[in-house]
Amino acid sequence: MKDVVTSIDGRTACVREAKCAFECETVYQDINIIHVHYLSLSKAIKDLETCGAPLHKSLQLIDNTISSLNAVPGETGEKTISKLSAVLDSNPGLKKIQSINEYISGIQQSLPEECSEQSLPV
Repeated sequence: MKDVVTSIDGRTACVREAKCAFECETVYQDINIIHVHYLSLSKAIKDLETCGAPLHKSLQLIDNTISSLNAVPGETGEKTISKLSAVLDSNPGLKKIQSINEYISGIQQSLPEECSEQSLPV
């Protein structure tokens, strides 16, 4: 990848910035972290976009992705988890869906207050 970037004429700002990025001492470490810890993220997104997937499998995929991202080391991992938590916390529907899934699965004995058994499909 570095060979391709360095072979491009550097008249544009994005090419100059890319060339500078390869001069950074940690670029290879950063690329390795991306490869090792974030490669599964694109598969998870693709799987979540699949129509007709059972609710429990989709929620399990989200939980597995969160666990996987919790393993990202260092400051990068801390920033990733912080951002992920902010995104998930800003989605009030996710908690409701998780509670409904627990009810359907028999884990939880009652539905969330804002849901009723009449509103669930049979």
